[in-house]
Amino acid sequence: IRAYQTVLRDVYYHQRFPNGRDLGYDELFDITNNKFALEDIDGDGKIELLLVYTTTYNGGMAEIIYDYDNTTGGVREEFIAYPSLTYYGNGIIQAESSHNHGIGGRFWPYTLYQYNKDKDIYEEIAKVDAWDEEVTEEDSDGTVFPKEVDRNGDGLIYYIMTDGTYERKNPVDLEEYRKWQEFYIKETERIMIPYKALTEENIDGWADIVTKEKTM
Repeated sequence: IRAYQTVLRDVYYHQRFPNGRDLGYDELFDITNNKFALEDIDGDGKIELLLVYTTTYNGGMAEIIYDYDNTTGGVREEFIAYPSLTYYGNGIIQAESSHNHGIGGRFWPYTLYQYNKDKDIYEEIAKVDAWDEEVTEEDSDGTVFPKEVDRNGDGLIYYIMTDGTYERKNPVDLEEYRKWQEFYIKETERIMIPYKALTEENIDGWADIVTKEKTM
């Protein structure tokens, strides 16, 4: 916990992150707009530090999961993404993209990750995007919206990209997309994180409380 407290103090006072990571800082924002939580988010029996950093330009905004490193006595980065995440108790993270500049329209693209217990990291399962016919009936390659795929006729088809690259091919309809999604995402396992504001009081006081609870 003390290692996490050091990280939080470095961010609060200096906007400095472990391992030299630079996310920038916009002085127009109050540093206390950032937030953090101490949770065993990956279910490995150890507490992780979740840090949400938004007092910077959009490209620098991030939510980071830090894990304690027994070897160095410091922390290591377990996961980082744009700060629009949904956590699930089965080790899944749904990370929404920072922008929706494609042809998804009504659908916001995201990437799905799953915790790998052996490697103690989150690994990408798939990138997910869509084609909204209301945005365009023809994509940039000249391909016409495939109505034969859109079986329910709602004007949306989906792309599930599992090879680590972003390439829109092999679209599926809503029913097939839902079946794939529900295999990983169980709403009953959604975790609500009790974040606290990044303030001096919370950094010092909460870490002390958690340390005391763990030693009782």
